[in-house]
Amino acid sequence: MSSATVHLSVPGDWKLWYKHMLGYAKDKKVSDFINLDKPDIFSELEEPLEPECPEEATAEAKIAYDIKVTAWKIKYMKYEKMNEGMTKIRDVIWRTVDATELRHVRSEDDDVKEIIHSLRDCLSPTTADYQDDVRTRYHDLCAPKNRGIEKWLNDWSLIEDDIKEADIAGQFNLKKDFLNVNLAIDAGYTQAWTKNV
Repeated sequence: MSSATVHLSVPGDWKLWYKHMLGYAKDKKVSDFINLDKPDIFSELEEPLEPECPEEATAEAKIAYDIKVTAWKIKYMKYEKMNEGMTKIRDVIWRTVDATELRHVRSEDDDVKEIIHSLRDCLSPTTADYQDDVRTRYHDLCAPKNRGIEKWLNDWSLIEDDIKEADIAGQFNLKKDFLNVNLAIDAGYTQAWTKNV
């Protein structure tokens, strides 16, 4: 993960924390085992079995066995790399989730996806809560308080994405509010922006 660690301690943290976990899992090449929308469970994945030695001691049997061993080694290395990635993700979960929220996890030995699923059930905001949170943050952005234009623009781009994700885009006039608030923050920037629109 990056130098900035995202912690999960309240429902408002869920979305960003889960997004970071998915990104970390993608880096470790185990995203299907973390993504709650995918059915894959790592603990159900069987470790590749080493091929048995041939009963015959012929040259053909030895060549066939060597090919099977090479294929097994490749599969086993891939499995071990995924296992290592899952171990690191488990460690990140235990480091980034507030101790009071870890009580929702039935067992430390649960599959990582089951742990994340338990956390989601307890900490992911409901649709109504999420929509209310987005509306509140939007209204706060429409009443700027001594904010620099760059900070405000960053917050605005995030809220636009959140409005679309919360499926409440029709409740706001984004362009009008964008211009009105920018006039209050930086009239010169707003005039330059409206000329480009």
